[in-house]
Amino acid sequence: MFLIVEIVNDKGEKDWKVAPKRWVCTSKNTQRPVLFWPDEFSAERQNQLAIEGTCKPLQSWMRRECVVKQEFPTYEEAQNELHAPLKHKELITEEEPEKLLNVEDASVESPGSPYASGSGEDASTLACIKSMLQSLITKSAQIEKQNDDVLQQNDLIEGVISLMHKKVESIEQNVVLMAPYKFDPMQTVEQLRELNEKLNDISFNAELVNINETYWNW
Repeated sequence: MFLIVEIVNDKGEKDWKVAPKRWVCTSKNTQRPVLFWPDEFSAERQNQLAIEGTCKPLQSWMRRECVVKQEFPTYEEAQNELHAPLKHKELITEEEPEKLLNVEDASVESPGSPYASGSGEDASTLACIKSMLQSLITKSAQIEKQNDDVLQQNDLIEGVISLMHKKVESIEQNVVLMAPYKFDPMQTVEQLRELNEKLNDISFNAELVNINETYWNW
């Protein structure tokens, strides 16, 4: 079951929330309804816990006196009623405070708590913790997946850099090998004759062709 409750927020303004019935109980001291609310979590997480309705209030949750307006069998029905135009201004209290004394022990488990407690609530607390752990596990898996993607990209970049280093080394080696076969511009007839003799040397030609092919195959 879900309740629409009216509270006074930190700004001193009236506010309305939809909460599981187990999050509202009656104080033994004041005999007034008290809302437990998980304001320590993000708004998205607060709504998720409220929709699930299985989590037992924790000691760290906010406690605030409230006025119970209406009760609904589902969270969706309560939300629809709450957000209907001007509905929240005309809500009529339907729950008597006495009816909240036996609300599935919505109290927190702490010594000396002024709220009623029961022995069958450990399962709901564990379910709440399990839900939060599952959310953390899911987020952790997403982070690990992102880390794996980054590592794969780093490996790819390192591979490209390694290949570039090898190519640079190959170029440097080819430059060294080509040094003996460097030709300066011919300035005399004698130099032209010497070049012609080298070109007629079969072994010289073979080495020159081999180095040239190695260079261009790179």
